[in-house]
Formats: sequence, structure tokens, C-alpha cells
Amino acid sequence: MLENLKVFVADVDMTLVNDKKILMPITKKAMQMLRDQGVYLGIASGRPIAGHLVRRSESWGFDRQFDFIIGMNGGQLHDYIDDTFTESNKLSRESVREIVEIMEPMDLNPFVYEKGYMLAKRMDQQTYESSIRNDEPVRVVEDIAEIWEKERNKIMFRARTPEMMKDMLKLAETHPSDKYTYFQTGPLMLEFQDPHINKATATDLFCKKHSIAPEQVIAFGDSSNDNEMMAYAGLGVCLLNGKDDSKAIADMITEYDSNHDGVGHWFEDHYFHKKIL
Repeated sequence: MLENLKVFVADVDMTLVNDKKILMPITKKAMQMLRDQGVYLGIASGRPIAGHLVRRSESWGFDRQFDFIIGMNGGQLHDYIDDTFTESNKLSRESVREIVEIMEPMDLNPFVYEKGYMLAKRMDQQTYESSIRNDEPVRVVEDIAEIWEKERNKIMFRARTPEMMKDMLKLAETHPSDKYTYFQTGPLMLEFQDPHINKATATDLFCKKHSIAPEQVIAFGDSSNDNEMMAYAGLGVCLLNGKDDSKAIADMITEYDSNHDGVGHWFEDHYFHKKIL
């Protein structure tokens, strides 16, 4: 299943960290042991490669930056081995406008990432709480056209309730397009992005640059935007708290959830002690 491990890559929220965004101790120890064995460490997020995502290694107590960081669900890759940054396959201005107009009947609050802040239609309670939680300021548009004034890596919408999310998914489903795709990344979050990018495409770009085969990659995730990455890897592992579609994609499921050191326990039980691999 996994031979000559060279790359560890993992989603961040509710995969590496718990619901308080804390990296659990057994998981941290496992990552340090992997690095000591010469394994490249990477993190993959839907957020842009900036601010707190870049500072994760320091805030988690590692002695140096990760070997690579994937941002915007694969639309961005920073390879720290050769210090190169790659950005690709943004949504066109026309696609962003089309998506906003499709979702408009639900009176949602579309938002996008700008450099250093979030750009939103309005400031509501969810947006305010997200800003505080992630230490990202918000700027409210003066005109909704600011949302589509340029190409975007992705555009996001928050549901106010789980039932509202179901309606959002139904609405998106009635407007298929080859110019964008959509997926749910949390109980209340719906994202749209270019269909040609995902966390697997960025992982593959890193691996090809360094002559690493997919069979030498292990990937951890918990949600739909991690599925391609887990399928790409020689071994894809979904967290116990993961979504059903992600568990179906994965080769294995952890015995513990992200609040109880799921990634770390998996490595203790199935890798370092060689029980399965």
C-alpha cells in the first residue's frame, strides 16, 4: 500500500488540528519523527498561502518551515525546498459574476480572499466571528461588482443553518458548468472554484518537481476538498470525524477523531510499529 514513504501531506482544520485549532501532541511528535526520517512535510488548506497559514510551523513549535504549503484548495503551491510559488486556474470574472447571480435568490453573503483580508458583500455575525477566529480583517464592498472585478481563486458562501446548506447545494446542482465546480467544506460552507484544480494537482506538482511517485505519498483529510488528494496518494487516510464521501474515497479511516489525536495515533499504531504497513 505504501512503499518508501517520501511525502506526508495533510489538511489542517479538523484533520491535523482539533476544533480549537490546536495541534495535538501525538500528531506533532509523529510529524517530527517523519521529518527526522527524511520525509517531506506539507500542509494543504482552502485558505490562501499568507498570514497564519505560513506561520503554522512556528506557532506549532516546529524548528523550520514545512517543505511545502498548498493553499486555495490546490490553486496555490509554495515549494520551500526551492522557494518557488505557483498559482494557477483562477475563476474568470465572468464565472464569478455568474456564480454570485445564481446564488443571489438565497440572500447569501458571498466572500473572496484578497491579500491580507476577506472581501465580503456585508458584515454579518458569521463573517465577524470568522474574522476574529482566523485573525483576518474583513472589508465590505461598496459595490457588489468588486467581487468579480478580477479573477478569483475561489468564491465562498456560508449557510446560516444545515437546512439552508441543503437548499444551497440543490440550487448549485441545477446550474452545472464546465467552468467551475462546487463542494461543501464544512457544515455551513459552500465553495466554488475552477474544476481543474484540487489539492491533488498541487501535490502532484510538488512530487514531479522532486521525482517522487504518488505511491510514496501519504495524505490525510476529512472533507470533500481533500478527496482527490487522498485518492492520488499511495495511501489516503480519512479522519474518523470525516464526511461520508471522504471516508468512501480513503484507503483507511483513523480510529480516533481530530479532537483525540487521530493522525498521531494512526502513525503510532500503523506506521511506526509496522502493524499494517
